[in-house]
Amino acid sequence: MRARLAWILAAFAAFGAANAAVLPQPLALGAVATTCTLTAGALVASVLPRGLPPTASIALAFALSPFAIGAPWVLLRLIGMDPAFAARALIVVIAVLAMLRAWRPGAPMDRMTWQEWLPGLLWAGLVAALLLGDPWLPPRADGWFHAGVVLQVAERGLPPEDPWFAGLRLLYFWGTHAWAALWLVLAPQLSVWTPLLALNLSAAAATLWAVAALARALGADARVAGWAAVLTVVAWSPFGWIHVAARAAVGEVRGWSEVVRIVESGVDPLCFMLASGQLHASMAFHGDKALVITPFGMGLALFVLGLLAACAAWRETRHAWTLAAVGAAALFVHTVVGYALTLLGIGYAGLLGLAALRRQPGAIPRAVAMLAAAVGPAIALAPYLQMITAGKRGQLALALSREAVGTALLGVGLSVTAAAWWWRRRRAGAEPLLVATLILSALALVLRLPESNQSKFFNLLALATVAPAAITLCGWIDAGGARTRPLRWAALALLLTPTPLLSLWGFASERGHSTMSWRMPSPEAVDVFTWARSHTEPEALFADLGGARELFTISGRSVLWGGSDGERDWGHAPEALDVRRRTVTALCTGAPLPDDGTRLLARLQRPVVVVARQSRAETARALALAEQGLRGYRVLRRGTEVSLLQWEGR
Repeated sequence: MRARLAWILAAFAAFGAANAAVLPQPLALGAVATTCTLTAGALVASVLPRGLPPTASIALAFALSPFAIGAPWVLLRLIGMDPAFAARALIVVIAVLAMLRAWRPGAPMDRMTWQEWLPGLLWAGLVAALLLGDPWLPPRADGWFHAGVVLQVAERGLPPEDPWFAGLRLLYFWGTHAWAALWLVLAPQLSVWTPLLALNLSAAAATLWAVAALARALGADARVAGWAAVLTVVAWSPFGWIHVAARAAVGEVRGWSEVVRIVESGVDPLCFMLASGQLHASMAFHGDKALVITPFGMGLALFVLGLLAACAAWRETRHAWTLAAVGAAALFVHTVVGYALTLLGIGYAGLLGLAALRRQPGAIPRAVAMLAAAVGPAIALAPYLQMITAGKRGQLALALSREAVGTALLGVGLSVTAAAWWWRRRRAGAEPLLVATLILSALALVLRLPESNQSKFFNLLALATVAPAAITLCGWIDAGGARTRPLRWAALALLLTPTPLLSLWGFASERGHSTMSWRMPSPEAVDVFTWARSHTEPEALFADLGGARELFTISGRSVLWGGSDGERDWGHAPEALDVRRRTVTALCTGAPLPDDGTRLLARLQRPVVVVARQSRAETARALALAEQGLRGYRVLRRGTEVSLLQWEGR
């Protein structure tokens, strides 16, 4: 009866989401959030084979939702359907399916114990308190970029261009950005940050629930499964706090005052210190992936669910359907995770093929099912994958670095070592996790990605080993008996908790005050760029020498050249970036355009708006020319800090 009532309420929420544009903002938010983050994925999860641990069901519902509703909407938009009509039609279909599901009898599900669901719920609550309570955190790191892409999709369609380099296709997976744009189409009164925050919060809970489910699948009881979820948050870089302690012990300022200074100097320098000797500052703390607005947080949940499905499919062929669904969602949400699951599935199929050669019963059907589940999603999503990858340059290289070795030892060494002890003591059922560990270790150590992004393979490696590691550590504590058990708990807590506590303190203290922080634009700049969103054409491209981050994050407009930081990320052709750099420099300084810049603007055939910033003296000439009506500049919006100039090409 409870399940039937839940489906009926979900159906009513979906009908509300279809009319969200005319609802008050709180009601619109509740209806759209329920439908797009939970109901869509729950419908898919309800038709997948049963038999997984209970926390897997709710984790699947959250993790599959962006794909379950986002992918059909993308398809409808690409074939030319009106975005608002397509969105409402999909929501109505979800409402009807939820109502039908309410009256379809289903097998009773095992109930989750509080040890399994409470860590995920508390962790999501903590993440919500930090992200909602500190306005500096959502746009931090890459958050501003993802917000800009969502606005691009909402206002200009698919496939999106790179908002950093107008006229170039975005060579980045934009599946979740399309899903987030769906929210804005359904409820324009919502902020662009609303769906992005919802994605992070649902991912934070789903990841821990998936880890608890994986631990149960490996034979752990509810208590150990709960500790596996806790260990997910605290086991990364367990020795990172020693760097802070050492600085406080030997620096010019010592003691607690130095600890406070380090932690409150900005979250970025703190994480760099905690992850000293490693590939990436994000290796300091698992929570970095939940507290940075990025699709990778949901990618982590999908990865654990993929491992869980693979472990189940290793024994029963029917669970290959779950692996295929998770793999497709991962390719849509975060292709690094999706490709990793594809490689793992191929590895599992190969291992089962070897078992078939040894005449192991049932190995051939399981190998075929595993291979189909691995490559089938990639084939089905090939058009999308081609759109986001064709033309990439210089993204992959083979190299073994000292930082990669340091990350293996300092970042994930504890969980891998404890998991290895579990593999040694229990070989049956360990094959999928062992294969995952070997493949991910190889990728993380020898495959080099831009900006040390091979650290993401270490993130996945940590999740692949945390459940068996928790089983090992809990077994070690229990083996001590009643007399030494408290001492062992205390020793483990003293080792593991300082780094995450320091990290959380740093995130809570973030105010944009470090050199690497997001710089919140002034109220005037916010006003100017907000004005630009409603007073310039969606196709307008902006020329800005000031960085352009806040421009396309607030206005939703593309910039012709977004700065040198963006040139190294997506693999665009160097000559295409060079002409944009020189053209923007000429436009913003009032200099004559280079010949190839003139040809570029003629080819794009789009309105050009020049940003003149008072803080940059070189843009003063363009503003002066505009005020005099010379060389084709016309003042659109005059400000004391930021002015917008229309360039008319004379």
